[in-house]
Amino acid sequence: MFKVTHLEYDKTINSCIKEFIELWESDAETIECQTSGSTGIPKKISLQKSHMRHSARTTGDFFDFSSTKNLLLCLHPSTIGGKMQIVRALEFDMELIVIPPTRNPFEHLEIPIHFCSLVPLQLKQILKVSPQKINLFRYILLGGAPIEQTLLPQIQPYQTEFFEGFGMTETISHIALKNLTKKETSFTTLSSYSICESEGKLIINAPEIGVHQLLTNDLIRTTSSTKFEWIGRADFTINSGGYKFQPEQLEFTIAPYISSLFFFTKEPDLTYGEIIVMIVEKSQSSQNKKSIREICKRELPIYAQPKKIRFIKHIISTPSGKINRVESLKSINF
Repeated sequence: MFKVTHLEYDKTINSCIKEFIELWESDAETIECQTSGSTGIPKKISLQKSHMRHSARTTGDFFDFSSTKNLLLCLHPSTIGGKMQIVRALEFDMELIVIPPTRNPFEHLEIPIHFCSLVPLQLKQILKVSPQKINLFRYILLGGAPIEQTLLPQIQPYQTEFFEGFGMTETISHIALKNLTKKETSFTTLSSYSICESEGKLIINAPEIGVHQLLTNDLIRTTSSTKFEWIGRADFTINSGGYKFQPEQLEFTIAPYISSLFFFTKEPDLTYGEIIVMIVEKSQSSQNKKSIREICKRELPIYAQPKKIRFIKHIISTPSGKINRVESLKSINF
């Protein structure tokens, strides 16, 4: 039977959960959500409760939810990931265990949990501080931001099964999953959802959740109508001297060697059209511009090496830990 158990009480989080449940049980047919804003201005959208129920059911069927099992909520309930965790517990009459969203929500956890959603930033801290707690979980779903390459080998020794989700607020959380424990490289769509591409961009068709031929700005490589590899965002593509680069792919390549938060962007240039620029957050790291250049020179093709490296005080992130490139660049008048 559905119930909410707060392992660590937080007045704001408790109020947010209660308000959502009251709205969910009201006569209103829609729930208002806000997009993350990582690729543009955040916007409010209305989601049909019936579509959210279908999404919850699809996830629950995949991860074997039942009333005898429990879910952990350690994301903020104002996010789509947090809201959907509550809906899943309601739909399957499960116990919802609540811990305030911190970098290491597992620190004081002692009970077995069937399913949990995390952002990569949380997993990184958990692996560093409380790795022994991971085996308390049957399934862990990661989403909200790209996963660092260095984390993948670290999750292999555990009996817990790790998945990466692909989706957005508009698709009511994830529409496809990748089994990281099995070292899968492609996402596979759930249920009857299907995908195709147009000029390399992902198109999602999921009428059961109100998504009809949604053209996204995500660049993909399809292997079938249900499987695809994610390459990056089309709006972030850098065209330098006739060579096209995806900053996400460059970041993935050198992330294991850079200790500071960073990302790649572009700048207009008379000779090359656009040049690659690397933005690095100032930190206590001993890495300076020279050492970072040496890493880029060693790990990246010659045409993909940044022409400029700029250090800034702070890189802005979304609540899910995803780098907000647009706002970060605005903050330095780039």
